Amino acid sequence: MEIAKIVLEYLKVVIWPSIVIVGGYAMREHLATLFGRIQAISTPAGDLEFAADVNHLHDAALEAAVDTEAEAATLTHPLSHSEPPDAQEAFVVLREVAETAPEAAIMAAWRRVELRLAEAHAVVEGAPTGTQQARRVFPVTPRRWIDQIVAAGLDADIADIVSELITLRNRAAHSADISGISALEYVESCAVVWELLGRFLDSYRGTSLVSRSASDI
Repeated sequence: MEIAKIVLEYLKVVIWPSIVIVGGYAMREHLATLFGRIQAISTPAGDLEFAADVNHLHDAALEAAVDTEAEAATLTHPLSHSEPPDAQEAFVVLREVAETAPEAAIMAAWRRVELRLAEAHAVVEGAPTGTQQARRVFPVTPRRWIDQIVAAGLDADIADIVSELITLRNRAAHSADISGISALEYVESCAVVWELLGRFLDSYRGTSLVSRSASDI
């Protein structure tokens, strides 16, 4: 009996680990798939890096809005945007879309910023403004507009945020792992930048008007 117990203990110590190793190797592909599914479940956002970048961008956009609040309060001339006064309502809709169609919300939100960016570029260049005219200049890459708008007075930090919006939009176009929360933060960032570009337009138009008036005196 003692010999039998010794043999049994030997089998437990030596053979059982070997069985586990051999079995694990034979099922390595199945285990890899299983671990991949577990990882996907533990990170429902899919692209954690994208989520972190959007969150950082959202914070930067809000900070830029706070920094320009005092300047915006000093404006005395009326708004002159080509878009209707209730244009911000589009972002309200996109906030809801972000929950069910994250990628679509991101594309649509960027489109609104792109239109406003095109309008700002047209104003700076002295070209016709408005939605239809802005669409005509779209063959030019939006990144090429930014330097010209910055030279005309747009804050460099806002320009950096716009550039990052472009980068994240392009990443979202090739990803199927965007969470609703990340899309919502992107939409919110676009809404803030859309407003900041509008304030720039007000300021630039007001400055241009004052300059023309002074030159006529």
